[in-house]
Amino acid sequence: MEEKVKLKDIAEKLGVSIVAVSKALNDKDGIGEALKARVKKTALEMGYETAVMRDKLKRSAASVLVIIGKNALSDINMTQAFYLGFFEKLSQNLLKYGYLTQLYVLGKEEERENKRPEVFDKCDNVVGAAFLGECSKDYVRSAEGWGVALILIDFYHKNIPVGAVVTDNISASYDMTKLLLKKGHREIGFVGRINATTSIRDRYLGFYKAMLEYDCKIKEEWIISDRTEDGIYTSITLPEKLPTAFVCNSDRAAYETVKKIKARGLSVPEEMSVVGFDNDVFSKVCEPPLSTVAVNVDEITATAAKRLVALIRGLTNENSCAVVRGKLILRSSIKEITR
Repeated sequence: MEEKVKLKDIAEKLGVSIVAVSKALNDKDGIGEALKARVKKTALEMGYETAVMRDKLKRSAASVLVIIGKNALSDINMTQAFYLGFFEKLSQNLLKYGYLTQLYVLGKEEERENKRPEVFDKCDNVVGAAFLGECSKDYVRSAEGWGVALILIDFYHKNIPVGAVVTDNISASYDMTKLLLKKGHREIGFVGRINATTSIRDRYLGFYKAMLEYDCKIKEEWIISDRTEDGIYTSITLPEKLPTAFVCNSDRAAYETVKKIKARGLSVPEEMSVVGFDNDVFSKVCEPPLSTVAVNVDEITATAAKRLVALIRGLTNENSCAVVRGKLILRSSIKEITR
């Protein structure tokens, strides 16, 4: 059986005293911030657990509750596969640190009433919670009182001391919109309910920034919603007069947009260009295949797992938002136009 890492082991590795290591791990005075950071980083890498967290682990394997909003799993064709892919990768990464995962689907009523998942009453070995998808600011605030480490994945909330790991949605949407602008498009619409999620809002901001740089007017009728205020997906309705291109907040929205365009007797990309986001199954089954942004699930989940474990083990109080770059995937749904 592998021996537990001791303060002495960390001290020897760094060439410092055991007292210095103890002060660093317990955030005591009398030691510089730079050394504190080095000690905590080394402790995490060596698998050290503080006495507080060892007490929480108790007799059985510690676990992390992965909470997914019910809306995220309501669409069998898209979000289930997308977020369950996140869950699978996150579980694999947490297992490397010795933590099991439990999936919990959060109901809308539970979220509105800020109810703590019942699993906390039934299991005494849940030491962390990862929120995947999108949960309300009030619910995340209430989770701060659960007494476990918290991390947000694929969304964030400002002015809440809970860390997050997200895709750089603003930059990716900006780059994709700029690509269309460079191909001659000046009349471009956006598909997505802007304030439904932080991801959609940031993707709109990237779109807006690129359009502003090219001094292109954004027409209100070309900003098209794809879901209700509660986040439930709805059928999109295209305006009578169409732009030459659409930037969509997701591949699902892009897929639906292409269908609606074809129903008008128009072709993609010959008469209209359409781009998506996520690089999920819809981007591949769409005809034509969609140009999109690939979300780096591997890096997001690896970063989230590492940060959550550091919080669980009392090695950090980090609550910033880590941003991971996406990658533009160019397929045959866009075309250059001449003006």
